[in-house]
Amino acid sequence: MNEVMVWNDCFSYKIKDSDLKKPTEEFVTTLLLSYLKEFDYDVNIIKNFMAHELKEEQIIMKIRFCSIINKFYKISSDKNVFLQFQYYDLINPSQKKIQHIFTNLLNYYLWYAQTKSKILDRAENILKDRDDLMKQLKKLKNEKESIKVYSKNIHEDINLKTKKNPELAEKIEFLKNQISSLDKRNLLLQKSKKYCEENITQSKSKYKDLEEKVISDDEFINLLHKENSLEDELKELCSNSELETNNKKMRLQRIHEMEPLVSGIGHILKKTLDSFDVTSDKQMKRDHDELKKKKKHKTIIQRQIEEAIANIDELHVLREIQGKEYKYKKNHFCKFLLETQEELDLKIKESSTIENMIQNAVNCLKKEEELDTFLTSSVEIIKYAQIS
Repeated sequence: MNEVMVWNDCFSYKIKDSDLKKPTEEFVTTLLLSYLKEFDYDVNIIKNFMAHELKEEQIIMKIRFCSIINKFYKISSDKNVFLQFQYYDLINPSQKKIQHIFTNLLNYYLWYAQTKSKILDRAENILKDRDDLMKQLKKLKNEKESIKVYSKNIHEDINLKTKKNPELAEKIEFLKNQISSLDKRNLLLQKSKKYCEENITQSKSKYKDLEEKVISDDEFINLLHKENSLEDELKELCSNSELETNNKKMRLQRIHEMEPLVSGIGHILKKTLDSFDVTSDKQMKRDHDELKKKKKHKTIIQRQIEEAIANIDELHVLREIQGKEYKYKKNHFCKFLLETQEELDLKIKESSTIENMIQNAVNCLKKEEELDTFLTSSVEIIKYAQIS
């Protein structure tokens, strides 16, 4: 909406767009005076001083007037921007400055009017509630005075009748003692009831926690399937271990079969060396190289044997580890099932305890009802005695 239209809707002094485009001192003064009037300023005093015969008095009032407007201008503007409305802006207004002042002051007035309306509505509701409370307080005071008078009359009547009839006084005293003892008993029953309610609340909380811990039938079946799969894995490991053991035996058998061959080769070499007493250096060197090759081959075979034995030992260790892991998982699963069963038993036991506590609470309530009945009858007896 156009700012000029908003101003004209809110203020009695109507303006036009052309007034803001070419502002004059008279227009700016009238505009700002009408603005201050909405904030309950006595603008007539300002007008009178501005029309004073002495020019010095006019200037002083205009400076004070600018100071008042400047306060509103600072409140309505951004705190980080230093803005001022000075005497020069009033007597020689510029379109840009007046437009900025007009916009800020108008926005501040709209916020002020909205806030004022909310505060007045709230204050009106508070005053209305206060009036209602004062009426209720007055009514309660009147009722309290009436009760005091009624109670005083009853006590005077009782005292008068007890003086006339001593037996009735003794009976009333006895009933008062009975009522006092019943009040004490009622207090104990209230404490017992509160204790039972607290225990019931705690038991319900424990019961809920146990319900969350109990596993479902599907989870139990999944655990059984896991146990069966672990047993199958262990069986497979055992079969693999047996296969490796058989392979080890076959390797050892081949090694034993090769030992006579190696030994025969050694004998042949020994006989060959013995049959030749004189051998050339070249021939001996060839034979020596061949012997080194055979020894090297024998060393390789022995190393393979040692590696095979190490692999077999490693398989045995792995088998033992997996067997221990299976036993641990199985024991852990059995322990979990046992703990779950114990928790279920405890939950059933606590459920029984809760039922007993509820029954006790019901019995306490019945006793309270009997006590109320007895008190009612006692009061009726006292009233009847007073009437008679």
